[in-house]
Amino acid sequence: SSSASPSGQPSPSGQLTRTSDGGQVTVVVDWGGPSAGAVFHVTLDTHAVDLDPLDLTDAVLQNDRGETLAARPWSAPKGGHHRQGTLAFQGDAGPFLADTQWIELVIQDVGDLPERVLRWELGS
Repeated sequence: SSSASPSGQPSPSGQLTRTSDGGQVTVVVDWGGPSAGAVFHVTLDTHAVDLDPLDLTDAVLQNDRGETLAARPWSAPKGGHHRQGTLAFQGDAGPFLADTQWIELVIQDVGDLPERVLRWELGS
């Protein structure tokens, strides 16, 4: 009997959650979908490194047309091994998200990974 894996199920909140594990840090990103605009809730968890120096301002949001939005400073209080907060992007998210097949959130230098790419498929 084949059963769907739990990881394939949408979360109860209806948010679109993506997770990147590795480099001693787990990154969990929740997005409310296109209606939420270019605003993401980012959680970082680790047992190994100090997360306080991270500000995620190098993060980039890109779409299938090659357009990019730059991150605003991450509004996350310092918490040592656990930090979470809102990561928003500058610019007009309306045209950026309109008729877009997919978007990718690119996060640089978190833990031992030089780059993480979290992708959301939007188009049919």
